[in-house]
Amino acid sequence: MDDEDPVKLDQEIRMLVRQLRAAQQEARELGLFPEDRELLECLRCDLVEDLGCDQRLTTFQRGDPGYTDTSMRFQEVQPGMFRCPQCGATLMADTGDDLDFG
Repeated sequence: MDDEDPVKLDQEIRMLVRQLRAAQQEARELGLFPEDRELLECLRCDLVEDLGCDQRLTTFQRGDPGYTDTSMRFQEVQPGMFRCPQCGATLMADTGDDLDFG
């Protein structure tokens, strides 16, 4: 790896990040969770996001032994900021977007 051209390596990383973002967008369009952030949970009303085995988002009420999907979904109001559909609380999602690859 010592003989790798850093400029070429940087370009390859940027290309891979663009491909990943495109795949995440395609997953969103298919109704799947693109795993671009942590799952949300509202501490005010105990509404929790989870993933079904098909990678689709569900929400359930903490303490529900059947994990019954409420069909409510957290709404993104700004990048990384979501509103709880049950109580209206605002939550920040950990997106891991500390780096900008263009």
